[in-house]
Amino acid sequence: MKRIALCSPFFALSVFFAAAQQKYEPAADVYAAGLEIALDGNGVACYWKNGVKTALTDGRYSAWADAIAVSGSDVYVAGWEWNAAGKDVACYWKNGMKTALSDGRYNAGAMAIAVSGSDVYTAGSEANAAGKQAAWYWKNGVKTALTDGRYEAGAAAIAVSGSDVYAAGYEANAAGNREACYWKNGVKTVLTDGGYHAYAAAITVSGSNVYAAGWERNAADKQAAWYWKNGVKTALTDGRYKAYAEAIAVSGSDVYAAGAEENAAGKAVACYWKNGVKTVLTDGGYEAVAKAIAVSGSDVYVAGVETIADFKYVACYWKNGVKTTLPDIGSYVDVLAMALDLR
Repeated sequence: MKRIALCSPFFALSVFFAAAQQKYEPAADVYAAGLEIALDGNGVACYWKNGVKTALTDGRYSAWADAIAVSGSDVYVAGWEWNAAGKDVACYWKNGMKTALSDGRYNAGAMAIAVSGSDVYTAGSEANAAGKQAAWYWKNGVKTALTDGRYEAGAAAIAVSGSDVYAAGYEANAAGNREACYWKNGVKTVLTDGGYHAYAAAITVSGSNVYAAGWERNAADKQAAWYWKNGVKTALTDGRYKAYAEAIAVSGSDVYAAGAEENAAGKAVACYWKNGVKTVLTDGGYEAVAKAIAVSGSDVYVAGVETIADFKYVACYWKNGVKTTLPDIGSYVDVLAMALDLR
C-alpha cells in the first residue's frame, strides 16, 4: 500500500462542505480535516475518512483542524482549540488523542503536520506578550522558534528530509510587508523582495532541491501564483487576475502546483499547473479552489472544494481531471486539508 499525503496547511477561501447526490465509491481512502459548526455556533475540529466523521473536540470550545497526515494505521491532525480564557491553544491529535503544543497564555495555532518515523513535526505560530505573532515549529511537542517576534510571522507548511526540517510561510519586514520565506533548520531564506505582500503556502523537498509554492501581490494589487526552486521564482500566472498556489508536489523532473485563478467574472477557478502549464478543473460558473496535490506514477490527484450553487459547496478530489465528490455529512463544515491512502 502506497501512501501519498495531500496537505495544504494554508487555505485562504472559507468554504462549507455540503451534499453530493451520488453514490460514493472511493478508489482510495480519502481523509479530510477541518471544522464543523455545532448548533451553538462553536467550531468542532474533526476529520472524515471516506465521509465518516470523527470528532476531535466536544464543542464546548471552538476548535479548528488545519492539516492531516496518515502514517501506517495512525491518523495525525494539527490545529487549535480555545481554552476557558478564550485563547487559541496549538495542538495535534493522534488517533483522536490531543497533545497541546502551547500553554494557552497567548493565541497559537498549528497549521501543518508531518510524520517521520516515530517523530511528529508541526508548524504554525504563537503570539507573544507584545501581541506579535512569531513562527514556530514543534518536534514531538518541543518548540523551536523560527522568528524572534519583532515582526509578524507564521509558518504554514512543514517538510522533513533526513535530519533536516523545512518550514515555509512569511515574515513581515520593517515596512510591514509580508515576505514569503522558508526556513531550513531555523535558517531563513527570503523568497520575495518585500515590496509587496507575499506568502509561501507549501513546501516539499526532492533530493537536494527545495520547492515552495505561494503567491505575491503586484503593483495593480492583483495576486499572482508562483513557485520557487531553490529560491528561483517561476510565475504560474501573469498577474492580471487574482491567483494563488496552495500546494506543490514533485515527481522526477516534473513540478506540480495546485491552487486557483480568478476568471474575468471574478470567480475562482480550481486548477493545477504541471511545469507551468495550467489544467483547469472547474468551469468557472461558481467559486472553486484546489488546495492539495499528489502524484503517483502517471496519476495526478488534486483535492479541493467547489460550489454547486450559491452558498452550497462540495468537497472533492480529481484524479486525472475526473472529479469524485465526497458524500453528504449533513451539516456545514470548513475543510482545510486532505490525505489519500491509495489502494
